[in-house]
Amino acid sequence: MAFRFCLFILYLTLNLNGYTQTVSNQKIRAEISDEISNEEFDSAYTKITNLINANQSNEDELIELLGLKYILFTNKEELHNVIAVHTEFVDLEKIYPKNHTLKSYKHLIKAYIESSLSHYKEAVEEAQLALLSGEKAKNSKLINQANLQIAQSYVQTGNTGQAIKYANKVYKGQIKDKDYIGQLGALLVLNSCKVQLYLEDKTESNEKRILANLSLLNDLAVNNKEDLGAYNETSVYINVANFYISVNPDYPDAKKLGTQALDKAFATARPMKVNDYLLAHIYNLEYQLRNSNKDPKAIQSLFKGIRALKSSALVNNYMLAYQNLKIAEHYEGIENYKTANKYLREVQHYSDLANSNDQKESLLNNEIYFQSQRSEAEKKLLDEKIDLLNKQKILSFIILFFSIAFGYVTYLYVQKKRDEAVIAKIIAESELVNTHGQLKSIKKEKIKLEKLALIDKLNLDKKTEVLNQISSKNSDNFESNVKKIIKTSDENDKEIFLMKSTLKEIHPDFIDFLMERSNNTLTEIDLKYCSYIHLRFNTVSIASILNVETKSVRMAKYRIKQKLKLDKDLDLNKFLQNYPQE
Repeated sequence: MAFRFCLFILYLTLNLNGYTQTVSNQKIRAEISDEISNEEFDSAYTKITNLINANQSNEDELIELLGLKYILFTNKEELHNVIAVHTEFVDLEKIYPKNHTLKSYKHLIKAYIESSLSHYKEAVEEAQLALLSGEKAKNSKLINQANLQIAQSYVQTGNTGQAIKYANKVYKGQIKDKDYIGQLGALLVLNSCKVQLYLEDKTESNEKRILANLSLLNDLAVNNKEDLGAYNETSVYINVANFYISVNPDYPDAKKLGTQALDKAFATARPMKVNDYLLAHIYNLEYQLRNSNKDPKAIQSLFKGIRALKSSALVNNYMLAYQNLKIAEHYEGIENYKTANKYLREVQHYSDLANSNDQKESLLNNEIYFQSQRSEAEKKLLDEKIDLLNKQKILSFIILFFSIAFGYVTYLYVQKKRDEAVIAKIIAESELVNTHGQLKSIKKEKIKLEKLALIDKLNLDKKTEVLNQISSKNSDNFESNVKKIIKTSDENDKEIFLMKSTLKEIHPDFIDFLMERSNNTLTEIDLKYCSYIHLRFNTVSIASILNVETKSVRMAKYRIKQKLKLDKDLDLNKFLQNYPQE
């Protein structure tokens, strides 16, 4: 009863520990998300790495942590690390091939990579696969992210209708989940679509739709700064500035409103650690604003934008081509055709890149590189985990071995005491028996019980000797020492001597009888087998005691039978066990 109670307490403890660990991990993941939003990337990366190392066997937890790692690197604009995370998901899928959440993340990251390389058609295809897996996993977060990626890619391809369709799905879903970042992403896509519609048809109704959307964006940024983070807040101000400066410069007070939005964008972007891509957009809008004011140095904003784009990990060849085109037009306007032609060649270069397969080859090379080149820190952690697992296995083996050995020795000791008590009782009773027949019967019983006691004694002595040798060895090489001791114990001449001397006490002529019958052809190991058979050990028991295979015992019996010149019909076991012959 007490044992069952202990098991019950252990069960409750393990489950409570698991629950506590899950709650703790959720809390840390929330802290990581906050740190990513606040650009505390080093701290977030450290926590993610530590949690991943601590949750290698927890499938769902590991997938969520890799998802956070992906978000971290997208915020840092480190495309090569995003590719590395994608490779990790591909490797993990080999272990958990039926996990739809994992599949959704894998396709979502691939869609992001394709979109970053301006491969928007491929990005839509991957995002559709991510959406399908997300729906199978019933993961609303991944469903919304996949819909958003599809919408963003359709915007880039000019498919406004499809972009609006998917963006509306995201917006409704994110309002339901109270996900402000998701709402922002959907509103930005909708804003891009409505701008496109306005440029195609500059009606008052289309203008009102854009202004209503911008109002929602502005309210979202002002009221949820901490949740959105500086990056997303800057994106809102860029979209507002873009409408007044680029899309609808004729709107009343457009320059004033555009300048205010641009100042806010600069103010939020400059303190950020990762801001190259955003600054490129801001400098482009600044150029348009300064150029509309006839500022002769407006072109400097374009140069700053190009430097920012080239520093960014996110490749945008379309934007690079546009920036260089504006610079070429500037030099053409001042009749500096040589410099204008130089920048036109840059326009051609980036236009070709935006529509070629070169970036796909670059992506493939990056994937191969990150598959073959793991960081030394990750390798070290992996080696440490393997070493820890090996130590745990050895420790478990030691505990199991000693538990079994202790139980077995205890059993033999109790059995020996019991047999000795029975023998003592029989001896005491035999002293009271006067008849010859009764005395002879008692002596036979005594001999039989002495054999049983001898079996227990031999087993006890052998196990005690092995345990003593194990205890004296260095624990660092425990496993190899155990194997060596078991091997050498078979060659112990003392055991053979003990076996022969013990048998001589009960049947003094047994060994001599065997040697005489075999013409002295039996070896020491043959006599050892004969002794165990005589003591009624079966084949399995002999194999276990001598640490050999049962096949070896059967072959030894066959060899002994030949040396003793026994008939084929005569069983070796019966022949030896019945000695002396009645």
